[in-house]
Amino acid sequence: MTIQTSMGANKLEIRKGDRNSVIDYTGILAAGVSIPAGFVCSLNGSGLLIPGVTDGAAVFLPFFAWSGTDVNNAPDVVRVGALNGGVPQVRDSVAALGVGGIAMPYAGAARFGTISCFAAVELATTGFNEAVAYAPGQLLTCVRAGVANAGKIMPIAAITDLVVGVVAPAGLYTGPDGYPTLAFYPCLKTPVDSATTTVPAAL
Repeated sequence: MTIQTSMGANKLEIRKGDRNSVIDYTGILAAGVSIPAGFVCSLNGSGLLIPGVTDGAAVFLPFFAWSGTDVNNAPDVVRVGALNGGVPQVRDSVAALGVGGIAMPYAGAARFGTISCFAAVELATTGFNEAVAYAPGQLLTCVRAGVANAGKIMPIAAITDLVVGVVAPAGLYTGPDGYPTLAFYPCLKTPVDSATTTVPAAL
């Protein structure tokens, strides 16, 4: 069963850039997790997608959740992985091939399309902290993995924070579906003046 959300409430769009050559990755969701479109996600130790980024990790590789995909490439804004060995939300009739010919660890896995932090595009997301102001050039991070609102985009809170994006000149605006939307450029920058890279634990 697909989680239903209001049209446009969870959304990531490419404002500028070549949609045919965007650096994207279709990953498999970890068991029991959900990732709304527009949030930041990353790979856990098993190579499965989780919302947010692990704090203090040795390697950081953020992705921006774009859309769920199934065997017919039907999009969804939220997907949930299989929980405790149960039946995954999405069934794939060609499980051995997976997405793009990549083998999957279990049949019918719930998958999510993402855009890399290295994509040369301008993105627009609804998955950000709306309670603060944004200005062009402002550095962005996200809420760390394993806590409430994991993966939600927000301004950096400390000089040690992992940077996953920069606010674009368009900044904050109301999207075509009526939701607050933030335009930004994806990137990846770890602090150079600190031995520790952190990811905020809360908004």
